[in-house]
Amino acid sequence: MQSKEFVREYSLFRKPNTQQIIINTEDDIKLDCLLIYANNKNEKGENLGKSQNLIIVCGPNLIPYDNLITSWDIDTLYSNNNIDLLLWNYRGYGFSEGSANFDNICKDVLSVYDYITSNYSYNKIGVYGFSIGGIAACHLANNRNINLLIADRTFSSTQEVLEQLYLGKYLIYFGKILLITFVDNTTNYLSAKCNKIMLNDVQDQIILDNISLKSSFAKHIIFKIFNDTNPEFNIRNIKSYNILDYALEPEQSAQIYNSFKYEH
Repeated sequence: MQSKEFVREYSLFRKPNTQQIIINTEDDIKLDCLLIYANNKNEKGENLGKSQNLIIVCGPNLIPYDNLITSWDIDTLYSNNNIDLLLWNYRGYGFSEGSANFDNICKDVLSVYDYITSNYSYNKIGVYGFSIGGIAACHLANNRNINLLIADRTFSSTQEVLEQLYLGKYLIYFGKILLITFVDNTTNYLSAKCNKIMLNDVQDQIILDNISLKSSFAKHIIFKIFNDTNPEFNIRNIKSYNILDYALEPEQSAQIYNSFKYEH
């Protein structure tokens, strides 16, 4: 098995235009980060100058950023469009200290953002979160000045995920005993005051429909519209997560469209 030191050297060899950064959190944990600079040239080879834009990447579970840049080539799209990329490892991933949980993932992404804005001069900063990384990305977008949020195949809330997979209706009771932190990803996404992109996979086998951000977002829109016209409507009465199952009248469909267009 290859050591993480070998993997790191190989990653930096493949991506020479990088800067490794160590960020200290509020509780003095060191986070392993990597800043990938854009190639600064367009398709014609013309120099575009130093990038003024940055995307912070919050990766999926169990995948250090070394894997993202060697297996996914995640930086190519951004680099070719003169956008710098900041990747960071959750606690316990790569060379980051400690062990990760939902609470410190959300706190640590704020530390990453605060370090970048204090030490670098970017005009615009966006955040991309995939799977569990969507929780960190939405939290950041709702708590800092972010220009763009990309939520890629992520969850509705940590509570719904754990209810579905483990403890069911007893989760809240045991969660309080075990000091589990619940994160409402849907509220963070809706409340973020920035441009937003939500990405989904209709054949997703990991993020199931009933615990996905897309379904929770659809439920929120349905509730908003129906509650305005029917005070007795209750979001808990929704059993299906397919918005098409509700056979809305054209006027109601138009209301949903306009609500989404102008408010979200």
